[in-house]
Amino acid sequence: MTPPIVNLRDNRIQAARAFAQRFKEFEWKYLCSCQWFLTGMDRGLDTGDFFPIQIRADEALVEGKLRRQVSSVTSDGYGHDETRWLCF
Repeated sequence: MTPPIVNLRDNRIQAARAFAQRFKEFEWKYLCSCQWFLTGMDRGLDTGDFFPIQIRADEALVEGKLRRQVSSVTSDGYGHDETRWLCF
């Protein structure tokens, strides 16, 4: 049984809002000038999955020197770094 269309629409709207809030206004304008971003946004709005475009957008902002490099984000939504803890 599939959930009602209204619930899917609301979930996609919430996902789009959460994705958009990750970026500052000047970052958003920079990304919207890229065709790949607009295409990815269209797919994200259709599917509710913004993870692929999120990764590419973060990389583009680092390459464009609008952001600093941060730890990578994984599909579980958490950043993981390669820091090794020393035990004494």
